[in-house]
Amino acid sequence: SVLSVDAAAATIHFTTDGTVPTEASPVYSAPIAIDATTIVQAISVEPGVATSPVASGWFMKMAADVADFSSDLPIMVFDNFDSGAVSTSGFQFSAMAVFEPDAATGRSSPTATPDLTSRSGLKVRGSSTAGFPKTPMSLEIWDQQNRDKDVSLLGLPAESDWVLYSPYVFDRALFRNAFIYELSNQVGRYAPRTRFVEVFRNTDGGDVSAADYVGVYVLIEKIKRGPDRVNITKLEPHDNAEPKISGGWLLKVDRADPLDRGFTSDARVAGPRYVDPKESEVTPEQAAWI
Repeated sequence: SVLSVDAAAATIHFTTDGTVPTEASPVYSAPIAIDATTIVQAISVEPGVATSPVASGWFMKMAADVADFSSDLPIMVFDNFDSGAVSTSGFQFSAMAVFEPDAATGRSSPTATPDLTSRSGLKVRGSSTAGFPKTPMSLEIWDQQNRDKDVSLLGLPAESDWVLYSPYVFDRALFRNAFIYELSNQVGRYAPRTRFVEVFRNTDGGDVSAADYVGVYVLIEKIKRGPDRVNITKLEPHDNAEPKISGGWLLKVDRADPLDRGFTSDARVAGPRYVDPKESEVTPEQAAWI
């Protein structure tokens, strides 16, 4: 890999310790020696021109104890470069590498060339399941500026938002949700599409090792509005009369999000929660109508 910039007068400054590079960071003028799991971040600085956004790349070193690991499932490896446990409060940066089974052998390996690499964000998902040793996670695919980026994962339609569901106490067979979702799709009613994967998650900054293996997960499309997800029209704040007020509702029967209440029937039976539009975006006319 080579760092380069189009402007002849620009200078590249870089870091390898996880800090954001500045004009005081080392100047890139020769190959950077890398012998461990490392994230390289760089900026270009040119007189009279605003400093470039940070660009980054990474190298994941695989420990000897994963050299012989293989699977007939895709493998997903996440590394947050010694940032500790996945957060419950917000998305935390992780480098992501996806290894699909080889066409000739039918096996995937974390020491092969990855089929996909990307910046991503992970956070703990769920309420009653959030404390399980096999942590359920929400996954966002990011660009260089940590903005949502639509990417096709394992042949599924491109999107930025995904779920890494961790079948555990409530699904020891591992496939209960995936099975019923597949039946729904086969009879012509949308349900999230799924792919089984094996996951490594490295949070200590060292080599990716067998200790970082966290099990078989189910990659699931996050339920959201979109042409390849729930294909409904966006309900806008000015859609306060029929027919437009009747379309574009996405609701859930689940625990309320922080600060949300949802709504109830006249009998005060607990009802659905708003998903899209969010409760804070729903107008009084829309709330009265639904």
